[in-house]
Amino acid sequence: PAWMPPEATGMTPFNPADPAWFLPGDLGEMDESGALHVHGREDDVLNFGGTKILAARVEDAIERSGLTREHAVLNVILDDQGAQPMVAAVLRPGVKGPQVQAALRGAFPFIKAPVTLLLMRELPRLPSTKVDLAGLRQRVRARMARAAQAAT
Repeated sequence: PAWMPPEATGMTPFNPADPAWFLPGDLGEMDESGALHVHGREDDVLNFGGTKILAARVEDAIERSGLTREHAVLNVILDDQGAQPMVAAVLRPGVKGPQVQAALRGAFPFIKAPVTLLLMRELPRLPSTKVDLAGLRQRVRARMARAAQAAT
């Protein structure tokens, strides 16, 4: 499930050192004037071989490239490998996957490993029309399990 009660996970959103403080998992910073700028959520941080980048930055780079009709950036938790950052994309006509990879390398030259790119005909949607990230993660895990099974 996407959410489990704290008793089941052993984790709590409250600071164990001071239970009066709630830890929402948001990432942000205060500027000189004291204004809070929220950049994203802790669980939206992608780890590319030790380099950490907010998913929103990767999404922005793909958007600026103009190569996709739609896309989603997500972490997919794999049993033995931890979380793997991936991009699910519906490409514009005539665009090939290596062009998206090249755009990402241009935007993030410090990322040495290629980003896992999943090409799709359409992204799964919720009734609200938002991308169904949980459903997408399930599809990815199923696809990877089939590929691993075929390789054996």
